[in-house]
Amino acid sequence: MNSSKQGKNNHGGKRRLRADLLAAALLLGIAIFAATALVRYISYQRIDMVRVAKSSVEATLGCEIAVLRNETLVYAPADGDFQPAAAAGSKVKAGGLLGFMSTSQKDGLAGNDRPVYAPQGGIVYYDLDGWEGILNTEEPLARDWEEVFSQLRNGPAIPALAAEGGLENQGQGRRIARLVDNLAANLICIAVCGDLSPYVQDDSIKIRLTRSHTAKTLRVDLDDSLTIAGDTHYLIAAIGHDETYFYDFRYLSAAIIGDQISGMEIPLSALTENEAGETAVLVSKSKKLVFRQVTVLYRGEDIALVEGLQTTDQVASRPQYAKPGQKIY
Repeated sequence: MNSSKQGKNNHGGKRRLRADLLAAALLLGIAIFAATALVRYISYQRIDMVRVAKSSVEATLGCEIAVLRNETLVYAPADGDFQPAAAAGSKVKAGGLLGFMSTSQKDGLAGNDRPVYAPQGGIVYYDLDGWEGILNTEEPLARDWEEVFSQLRNGPAIPALAAEGGLENQGQGRRIARLVDNLAANLICIAVCGDLSPYVQDDSIKIRLTRSHTAKTLRVDLDDSLTIAGDTHYLIAAIGHDETYFYDFRYLSAAIIGDQISGMEIPLSALTENEAGETAVLVSKSKKLVFRQVTVLYRGEDIALVEGLQTTDQVASRPQYAKPGQKIY
């Protein structure tokens, strides 16, 4: 009788063991499934799917500008301190009074003030940066523009060219003022890298200048062009004498403006290459990622405009974390 009970207990123990093993296997399967799903979801989140949108941008090409003026330097006719009489930025006639050279008392004799007259008419300025007589309109293509722009970018180095006009120098013959001819056209040199052909219309380009909190857009005619140092173009353009905006600076960063470009907007980071080395993106199709070849119309700092996509498409903005055939949600 005891052996019969023992047999029943053994069979019951085996059934419980099988049930426990089955439950453990089921829990393990659920855990593996959940872990796999979590990994896939995390991978999906890393690739950051973004919906495509139709958009338009204004094509621009960054450039630098140096101003070449019709200007004449005024030199101190005597030793002493120069006291301006004409306001900076005002127009003076040829022979008009600019100011006085104030000489101190010497050897018991009273000092006197010697008048300084304008050698020609124009707009008078007293701020000297050392480029007077250098950045002028004579033979603009004869300059080493690569070196000129290199120095213009380094603002603190420019005044060193005008050390002779420092406040500590009170000698005769030093530079004390400049006269900009407001009746003569000036020139600008535009330094730009890249393909200019989309921006040139009838030998002219449109540029946008931004200085301080003011902006100016104008179209300028190209007189001459010179290409050196790879794809760097140095363009000489004429500007009207009435463009007083250019009287206040020598150097400025600007932008050349082109036509409006329309296409499908995607994150710039979404651009990658397919197996054939063609520019492409990874798009969602039937809940999987596939390559789609695209044509890039515009590249900005953060976005790109392309052809080859629809507004219903979603693209992987981080293709480095994705692969073709990957399942998405």
